[in-house]
Amino acid sequence: MAKMNIQLGKSEKQNMLNEFAAVKKRLEALKALVSDKKYLLNEELDSLSRKDSQIS
Repeated sequence: MAKMNIQLGKSEKQNMLNEFAAVKKRLEALKALVSDKKYLLNEELDSLSRKDSQIS
């Protein structure tokens, strides 16, 4: 990971930490959505594929 040599003020540093925390929460939500067993992405894709082959 690259390091940045930037001097931040107290409020700028807090803003950056808040933004990182928000990004982390969004990433965790996306990870849960994709890996959730209830999501069943493969079954949905298979179903669409079967419907497409029936049409052709």
